[in-house]
Amino acid sequence: MKRRIVVVVALVVVVVGGVVLWRTLAGGNGTGTLLASGTVEATDARLGFETPGRISAVRAREGDAVKAGDTLALLDRSQALARRDQAEAEIQAARATLQELRSGSRQAEISRRRRR
Repeated sequence: MKRRIVVVVALVVVVVGGVVLWRTLAGGNGTGTLLASGTVEATDARLGFETPGRISAVRAREGDAVKAGDTLALLDRSQALARRDQAEAEIQAARATLQELRSGSRQAEISRRRRR
């Protein structure tokens, strides 16, 4: 009986010692998070814009601290403004065509169509 108690106590000591040794050598802090110090170098950045275009300005430089939502780069607006102006001109042309259709056909157009 005494021998059995000694074996159980020895087994518990070995298991506890193994767990302590494993956690110490693994470098963990018990939360599953690795703690380390140093520098992270980013060699590639993928930026996403809602519209395509050329970058006109870069506001963040290497080593700058940034947070979510910060503006890192600006797009050149000239192409976007040209597309907007073109769309506005197309809207005006469509409105003019609609107005012409609403006002009815002119007599000259009716005569021309009848000759065909």
